[in-house]
Amino acid sequence: MVIHAILPTGSEFLSNNTIGIVNKVAVSHQVTQQTSIAYNVGYINTNNGTDNYTYSLAFVKGINKRVGFYIEPYGELASLKHYIANVDAGITYLLTNQLQLDFSLGTGLNNQMNYMATGLSWLIEKE
Repeated sequence: MVIHAILPTGSEFLSNNTIGIVNKVAVSHQVTQQTSIAYNVGYINTNNGTDNYTYSLAFVKGINKRVGFYIEPYGELASLKHYIANVDAGITYLLTNQLQLDFSLGTGLNNQMNYMATGLSWLIEKE
């Protein structure tokens, strides 16, 4: 389970000035030693009365022990009326067994959206 908070912290252009929560069920499957598939489905609830459903499907390929590549179609069904389709692709680099760097690019397929992002993921393991 993945949970995100929505907070109105961006500029007028980037924020929709709502508060909400995103709940997703995230699943992954190892297909081969170097290939996996990950997918999720989710629900977004906000204080402005819109309820959206989300999905993603990622195809992941390990290039070597530290570098990986992925492509991911994803989207939303906004208020059960409007379908939003996007795709992104990225590269990952494993710094340590607990730290990973990410770089990705994305675009809208049926909407005007483009992004470029970098990230750092930290794996916190149970003892």
